[in-house]
Amino acid sequence: VPNEIDDDSFWQEFRRRCKAVNPEAYIVGELWGEAQRWLQGDQYDAQMNYVFTRAAFGFLLGHGMNTTGLTSSGYGKIPVLSAPKFGSALESLFNGLYHPQITLAQMNMLGSHDTPRVLNVANGDTTAVSLLFLCQMTVPGAPNIYYGDEIGLPGGHDPDCRRAFPWYNEASWDQTLRSDVQRFIALRHQLPALRRGDFRVLAAERGVVVYQRQFGGETAVIALNAGTQNHTIT
Repeated sequence: VPNEIDDDSFWQEFRRRCKAVNPEAYIVGELWGEAQRWLQGDQYDAQMNYVFTRAAFGFLLGHGMNTTGLTSSGYGKIPVLSAPKFGSALESLFNGLYHPQITLAQMNMLGSHDTPRVLNVANGDTTAVSLLFLCQMTVPGAPNIYYGDEIGLPGGHDPDCRRAFPWYNEASWDQTLRSDVQRFIALRHQLPALRRGDFRVLAAERGVVVYQRQFGGETAVIALNAGTQNHTIT
């Protein structure tokens, strides 16, 4: 939580010492907003990317979002985003705020120990949760799954979001959601473009956002429809 030790030289020395022990150590900051100060390459490698989480909730959950506990969790008020506004948010987040190597290292999350569970924020809409996972696994960054979200574990604001994983009650697991998450992870492993590719929004209209990842001659195109109607996008 670097903003709670307001001393750049401390964190610069912290980084030097960590990297001296293990050059591959991943230093991630628990920060709720934009974090340019700590992500210049001399302090932190990445942040817990709540900025991405808020944008994804605003578009893919929209007016169906359950706002109970969000403000007190640190999310604050999450605005509902239209397709054009979500497209602009993604362009800013992945092509503007940080150096490209920082962007590829960002810890992209849909929830944490400090927030209501994603299933709760989605008001139990597992289709929306599945879309959120698809988005998480196909945008730039390092996706992080908070244990239990992949099986639809419910939970309100802290401490309810920290309930134990139901290892001995597989009947309570949402196997359809789990299968979706497994497919999205496999897709990310299969396509280098989804892990290391650049990012560009191709279309953002009528509740649909389409973006592209390219790497080494490989192109991946992802289309997310946040509405209930089919659309054809050219």
